[in-house]
Amino acid sequence: MTETSYNPTALKILDTAARLFMQLGYSAVSITDIVTGAEVTKPTLYYYFPDKAELFTQMALQQLIKLHGALDAALARSDDTATRLGAFATVLLNADDGDMRMLRHEMAEHLPAEHQGRLGVAFHQHLFMPIHDVMQAGAERGELASHSAAELTMLFLGLMEAFHGYPAQIDRMRIPPELGALRPAVFAPAALVETFLHGVAPQAGQGETQ
Repeated sequence: MTETSYNPTALKILDTAARLFMQLGYSAVSITDIVTGAEVTKPTLYYYFPDKAELFTQMALQQLIKLHGALDAALARSDDTATRLGAFATVLLNADDGDMRMLRHEMAEHLPAEHQGRLGVAFHQHLFMPIHDVMQAGAERGELASHSAAELTMLFLGLMEAFHGYPAQIDRMRIPPELGALRPAVFAPAALVETFLHGVAPQAGQGETQ
């Protein structure tokens, strides 16, 4: 099997595996859980994926390839650095099964070194480099400064990953009314990009008393 093309049965297995792995984690999900959810037999699963580690690896690769496609589509609709980052933020904050921190954690905790190496290359190719290229271009145009493109990429990804799915998590929490609203607009893509680009200190002309 290639890492970018799957037949319908393999896709059904991968989609089921993604849902279970992302909800429960690698160690809590068994092959039996996956074949039951995908409504296939174990021999069918093993025909496409020799073991659980390879299934997780292929699942993660599929998620990264899909994310890369969404980032490319977002990039095609934007021009300047701020707009491009805003488009990226919208993708990263709203991606289905897009918790890249969880994928990296499970990968590091449970996968053999060979599988970790393949996914490490994929994370670099499909997630890091599309953002890095935008940061590099922005720096060359003088729109970004003070840090290397790699540092800016890591800062941006850290901010986006910290808030991926956060509004939905807040909505599910039973928060006493007296604590106030914990879903402010700062968690919106545009507000996070504004914070990334300009920080939280008042800009010139802002916050001045009359």
